Amino acid sequence: MAFRATRQQERRLIKVFQQVIKQEQLIDTGALYKAVDVQVQVTNAGLMLIDVSSMDYLKYLYERFFLLETFMNKPETKQIANEIFKDFIQEIVKKYPMTSAVKKLESLNTRIKAQIVN
Repeated sequence: MAFRATRQQERRLIKVFQQVIKQEQLIDTGALYKAVDVQVQVTNAGLMLIDVSSMDYLKYLYERFFLLETFMNKPETKQIANEIFKDFIQEIVKKYPMTSAVKKLESLNTRIKAQIVN
């Protein structure tokens, strides 16, 4: 079972991605900007999956403007990702007895993968 980030954390990531769209001056009608959605989950192995979606042409803009790289390099994104990992670890500590939790935490290979989904 994967750990899901709170919707508040996802909304904060949406705002950061919208900043990237503004920064790259990709606002024409505003449809792409308004349709941005982000969903975040952390697998049991510690892989954080950040799925970014918007209008279907986002994937083509990504190829030209490297939007995900810019998004992932933002300090705000890193801070929010750290908060999500912290919540994930707290959930493990609450869910498992101490010895099992320690073993689980030692086996984690925390990393982040962001992708455009449509």
